[in-house]
Amino acid sequence: MIREAMLEDAGELAKLVNLLGYPTTIKEMSARFAKIKMKTDYQTYVYEESGQLNGMIGMIHSFRYEKNESYVRVVAAIVEEEHQGRGIGKELFQRAEQWGKARGAASIILNSGNRPERQTTHHIYEKWGYRKKSTGFYKPIS
Repeated sequence: MIREAMLEDAGELAKLVNLLGYPTTIKEMSARFAKIKMKTDYQTYVYEESGQLNGMIGMIHSFRYEKNESYVRVVAAIVEEEHQGRGIGKELFQRAEQWGKARGAASIILNSGNRPERQTTHHIYEKWGYRKKSTGFYKPIS
């Protein structure tokens, strides 16, 4: 079942974020997710089954400078490997799209790493109607 994530889910969210390749402790996720939950332009949905979180999607609703429309950016999405292929990811993305539509967003966007292991996921995104459109850049400012 898909539901909105709660503060009590921080431990399971830390596990999922670790699977995404971002080392995170439960303590870090608890503090981070408490800040996220305070923001109404953020949303996190989880897929729960038998008391376990098997997937999640986290997003932000934002406004553009270059157009008169808003968009939703998916910033984190994962389904545990042993639960992939069951449509959980598609359901989570559909929920993200519904959330965006309810806020008047015109589109949903996401970034995904260029690592070879992400290629299968890229094909899935394309199958769901997402198009490759841009190149991302990153620079630390510390």
